[in-house]
Amino acid sequence: MVPHDGRAVRRACVATALLAMLGACAPWGRGAGVIALAGPWAFQAGDNLAWAAPEFDSSAWPRLQVPMSWGRQGFHHVTGFAWYRVRVAGPWAADEILGVQLGKVESAYEVFIGGRALGGVGRLPPDPQANYDKHTVFTVGPDLREPDGSFMLALRVWREPGSAPGAAGPVEGPFFAGPLVRIVEQGSRGETGLLALLFVFLVAAVYHLGLRVMRPGTADYGWFGLLAIEAALYCFFRTQWKYELFDDFILMKKFEHFLLYATVPTFVQFIWVFFREPFSKWLRATQAILLIGCAVVIVSPGIALARRMLPFLYVMLAVLILALLRLIYRRIRAGDREARAVGLAAVLVALAFSNDALVERNLYVGPRYGVYGFGVLVLGMSLTLAYRFQRALGDVELLRQELETRVEDRTRELSAAYRRMEELALRDGLTGLLNRRALTDQAMAGLARAKRKQHPFALAMVDIDHFKSVNDTYGHAAGDQVLSQLAARLTAAVRASDNVGRWGGEEFLVLLPESDREQALVAAERLRTLIEAAPMRVEGDIQVKVTVSIGVGLSRDPHASAIVLDTIIRTADDALYQAKAAGRNRVVVAAT
Repeated sequence: MVPHDGRAVRRACVATALLAMLGACAPWGRGAGVIALAGPWAFQAGDNLAWAAPEFDSSAWPRLQVPMSWGRQGFHHVTGFAWYRVRVAGPWAADEILGVQLGKVESAYEVFIGGRALGGVGRLPPDPQANYDKHTVFTVGPDLREPDGSFMLALRVWREPGSAPGAAGPVEGPFFAGPLVRIVEQGSRGETGLLALLFVFLVAAVYHLGLRVMRPGTADYGWFGLLAIEAALYCFFRTQWKYELFDDFILMKKFEHFLLYATVPTFVQFIWVFFREPFSKWLRATQAILLIGCAVVIVSPGIALARRMLPFLYVMLAVLILALLRLIYRRIRAGDREARAVGLAAVLVALAFSNDALVERNLYVGPRYGVYGFGVLVLGMSLTLAYRFQRALGDVELLRQELETRVEDRTRELSAAYRRMEELALRDGLTGLLNRRALTDQAMAGLARAKRKQHPFALAMVDIDHFKSVNDTYGHAAGDQVLSQLAARLTAAVRASDNVGRWGGEEFLVLLPESDREQALVAAERLRTLIEAAPMRVEGDIQVKVTVSIGVGLSRDPHASAIVLDTIIRTADDALYQAKAAGRNRVVVAAT
């Protein structure tokens, strides 16, 4: 049973993928005491084992940049053997065991340190065998170093005849020297991000293939799962961990090239199925040609033909990317929101593999981003497919609940309409307070309770001082803002048992049940002080100082047989008039 809500799983996968790509994309960091060997090295075509000796003078040799193919630095005609030399010095103790990390060197090489051969990668003539992907660490003991702590590093490199100009000597990868422990740790860190990304690819593949098996009609999930598997395999063969499982370099390179040719038609198949677009004849022909390329890579001896076919693959990829972008542009114009995400992922993949094509041909030296392009594609498409799947499940749920929802909506509409009518009848539209009618009903009920329980009852008539000048000076909109803010302050200052309402114009009425003369006076004075304490902000940044006059009316005798609301209001109004006459901004309690 497929769960209806995989958001937690998706979030975990997204976080893992992002961390993996950030870690994998990070440049090779340097530990303490580690120095970079990239830079000018002495270079000489030919072969002479005497050139490995530390005392040999190579000052007259030309200097070439490492890493970069010597074929790209004016020596494209040199095949067979050539030598590199560089003196390495760093802040190391005399007895410290050092390590030298060398990246990709084409086609095979042997390392000499202090004049002693320490091994190499691949096999040199007379029985040559290319092996140029392996990053290797060589140990440098104290006995190989000069008295000043430095050592002479020499590379005896063999270039396979017929190689491209970009395939000669140190071409890419990490070239460092430093304490052996730091060098080994540094190499491990460089692989961790790629392994995490590989794990994300595998999780995405299993998840989407599982959806394909359990839900008919989801062919796009199946093709995407296959694409994720191919991305995982390609990622694995771009790591150094492949050498832990395989020792046949030619076989590994064949499989890596096979994946390049196989992934492109799979990607095209997925995109066209995803958008439910018909396949044209030329698109099917292109897929068939690429699959034929897969077969050629497998059956041809060695990898020379596969490497020569790479420019053809890049041209085919460029054509397909243009067709894809045209499709996506048409989908975006048609209002397809998913096409934007797919288009962005396609552009990033195209840029990543364009970069890799330049690095592969050694037109410039830098990191490869093809795996990370796959990472962006798998991450983006996983989210897009997940949201599409969630929407499909949501549509089913909506259909199931449609009748119930209609009934609930109708009920809510009737209830809301009733509440709106009630609010219109009982509330003041500007301040949200009780209007005069509702306030009168509340006052009558309060008086009835006071008579029944024989408790005192009071009310306060609140009037804004000089309100007309506020309207005349700042406009009626500012006056409305003053009324609203005053209402909010009154509401915040009274007890839960009190009631505040707008009596009319700039007059407000506050009901004070169970309040005798002293209690009512204290409450009214608190209200007046609160209003006076802080100016009100109107029309943006304008501050207006507002004061109020308050008249307090009391029920004369809670034991009386009849308590008339109009009488109390009239006495409160008379007290308010007295407060105005006495200079405003004050409280006057009606005489009992």
